[in-house]
Amino acid sequence: MDRATWNVDVHGTGHQIELRWSYWGGRREVYVDGTFAAGDTKVLRWKSRHPVDVAGKTCTVITRPKKHAKTVFDVFLDVDGQERAPDNIG
Repeated sequence: MDRATWNVDVHGTGHQIELRWSYWGGRREVYVDGTFAAGDTKVLRWKSRHPVDVAGKTCTVITRPKKHAKTVFDVFLDVDGQERAPDNIG
């Protein structure tokens, strides 16, 4: 599975959010500080939204197809209405 991670500060404390996914299987797993927080599997799906609680704040992990490539997607973390690219992807 591929991974993307974000390091976020919530109420003065650092947290790590990690998305693990498979392209063709449609599997998505979101972890907050190493603990499973959300996920599902839908075959051949590239668009998804997974809200998770991070120390009382809702953050949403988003996957969205790239503009000209339907089988590849971008990943973002929405925090307070601002989308952030991952700090690390691979």
